[in-house]
Amino acid sequence: SVLDQINFTLNAGDYTILTGENGCGKSTFLKLLLGELNPQQGTVSLFGLPVCASVFRRFHIGYVPQNSISKNQNFPATVKEIMQTGLYGSFRHKRKNRQAEEKICSALAELEMQDYLLRQIGELSGGQQQRIMLARALVNAPQLLILDEPAAGMDSHSLELFCQVLAKQNQENKLTILLVTHGNAEKFHGANRHVTIENGRMIE
Repeated sequence: SVLDQINFTLNAGDYTILTGENGCGKSTFLKLLLGELNPQQGTVSLFGLPVCASVFRRFHIGYVPQNSISKNQNFPATVKEIMQTGLYGSFRHKRKNRQAEEKICSALAELEMQDYLLRQIGELSGGQQQRIMLARALVNAPQLLILDEPAAGMDSHSLELFCQVLAKQNQENKLTILLVTHGNAEKFHGANRHVTIENGRMIE
């Protein structure tokens, strides 16, 4: 078994850092939470409901994967187009389109990326790309934000700004955050819970 006797509850408003050595089961835990794997025993639920596609349609859940763009540097999309994929609903009408533009600009400005709106995503540095992915996850005001090794390949300025925005979102907007990291846990200030996976079990 990769994970054994896991009993974990993420409460509304929590900012939880999940750490553990490579191969300890962090990725498996995330895949279970995101519905990519099914548990052999036990249950996994989000917002009190079994993990399934309808849960992700019903609730706004932001997700920042690990180095997602770096694997597709030639992906033909601008920052604006990447940001638009983070918005829910149709914005065909001018009024809704204007509201979408305002949301995108506001989310980018918080991470000092507003000047890169029309740049190709592949032209940006790894740290800048991760800031864009966080802005994309935040643009539609999620109820839950899940991040997988977000600091990987990030420069010091991007990391500090990234950490500041997460702490602010948690404190001011009561955003529930689950952040998985192998290292740099001390950089993510403001977290109220620290959990470690060790020998297949969670220790808090």
